[in-house]
Amino acid sequence: MASSGGRSEYFKKYYEKNKERILTKKKEVYKDPVIKRRIKAQRDKDRARERKIKLLLSKADKTEKVIKGMMMRVVHPEDPSRSAVVEMFYMGKTAEIATVPKKTFLSWVSNNRVPTPLYRTARGWRVYTEYEVAIMSKYLIWYRKSLWMRGYRLQMSQDASDDLAEKFSCLVGGIPEDKYIKTETEDQS
Repeated sequence: MASSGGRSEYFKKYYEKNKERILTKKKEVYKDPVIKRRIKAQRDKDRARERKIKLLLSKADKTEKVIKGMMMRVVHPEDPSRSAVVEMFYMGKTAEIATVPKKTFLSWVSNNRVPTPLYRTARGWRVYTEYEVAIMSKYLIWYRKSLWMRGYRLQMSQDASDDLAEKFSCLVGGIPEDKYIKTETEDQS
């Protein structure tokens, strides 16, 4: 079996030997109007992708401010004397903020690609805290951009899922530790 080094050496030698002919043929090919249209179409596609990335990044900051969730009191999981009032978002709104189609987002949740919501409303709807939504939104926008720069579409890989779960690990009950405050309880006499 030939080694890959031998193959690359062969092509180097071939190119050096036929350099003039190859370059002449390339120049002729680029004169062809069909090829020119293909190259222009590819450039336009690349530019459109860049514009879309810029739009997504600028949209992300605006979206977080426009969409409003519901306020909910959350008790600290380890210390019931502390709680926090936070904004909660339904899964559909979370997907909208993260600029991911709702169906895709729900699929990711059911396949454990994104962390499952810790809380439910009185009616049983799953909700994320504003801090979870902010982390998820920033991460997914960054992840989407990094994939698009390499020409890939957004798919939640296991590595990305693990990265996102790691970012969530800094939260206690979906909220940063310092956001919990001591709640006053009524004394029973």
